[in-house]
Amino acid sequence: NLNPVLSKTYGLMVSISGALAVDRIIKYADAWQTVTNKITNYTREGTSLVALQEQLFKVSQDTATPINAIATLYARLEPATRGVIKTQDELIKTTETISKAFAVSGATSAESSNAIVQLGQALGAGALRSEEFNSVNEQAPRIMEGIAKSMGVARGELKSLAEQGKITTAVMVKAFAEMSGSVSDEFSNMVFTFE
Repeated sequence: NLNPVLSKTYGLMVSISGALAVDRIIKYADAWQTVTNKITNYTREGTSLVALQEQLFKVSQDTATPINAIATLYARLEPATRGVIKTQDELIKTTETISKAFAVSGATSAESSNAIVQLGQALGAGALRSEEFNSVNEQAPRIMEGIAKSMGVARGELKSLAEQGKITTAVMVKAFAEMSGSVSDEFSNMVFTFE
């Protein structure tokens, strides 16, 4: 009599496992489509959408950052830096550097997401100012250190320079390029958790 009960329980467990697996597959497919939607209009000449997806996925894996966050960062950077960042490879490297700088700064995923929006707005507006400055300064001090070093000023002077509109898109992009190596070194020393 116990055998039919075990058999039904096993059948129920298999059904539940199958449903959970299907649900997970659907969530992954939706997440991947969201990423695709974010970057579809931001492929640079000579780069296919598939190649861009692969590059962003690699950045996501290399930086232990969710692919959705990497796609958001890239989608904000690309239109904001046209004319400043010339190649797809430079843009991918900048995306990777910024992502690593957030991680090195100790920003959580939510904090990074908020600051990425602010940074994207600043890059798009042509300069890092007021609210955007405050957000990036709080959530990504490593980025601010890199900007200060690139500009040859003390970090404490950045607020005044931001108010004057002197932390331009070109200044930030130059700083990202200059800090890339040191941020990568700092990032390689990090120990990651499971969450």
